[in-house]
Amino acid sequence: MLIHEQAGERLVLLPERAIFRPQRRQLLIADPHFGKSATFRSHGIPIPCGTTNDDLRRLSSALRKTGATELVVLGDFLHASRGRSAELDAQFTAWRTEHAELTIRIVRGNHDRSAGDPAAEWNCRCEDE
Repeated sequence: MLIHEQAGERLVLLPERAIFRPQRRQLLIADPHFGKSATFRSHGIPIPCGTTNDDLRRLSSALRKTGATELVVLGDFLHASRGRSAELDAQFTAWRTEHAELTIRIVRGNHDRSAGDPAAEWNCRCEDE
């Protein structure tokens, strides 16, 4: 964990590939590209399974460490429409149930424009850059 100050605001850089803003209780992540492995596999590219669960476990760890009440995803939440599998839906739905109180705000990135917004049941607020 590394503490950094930027423009008078304290930022905590976490090994879980996230930044915590204590003053706002926000956890920031960028480019998770959920569904990327499934997209690659659909094109015949051998990618190991389990990457989504690993990413969600790492995100849960960061949330536990910080007590963040809001997750802000800075672009590319989903990788592509081909990656929107039943498996991804089940994994994220289960994770979302564990973190039902968490506010999730997604700032759409270039991949999100083609992949589309996440399922309404995931309870994420999406906004443009």
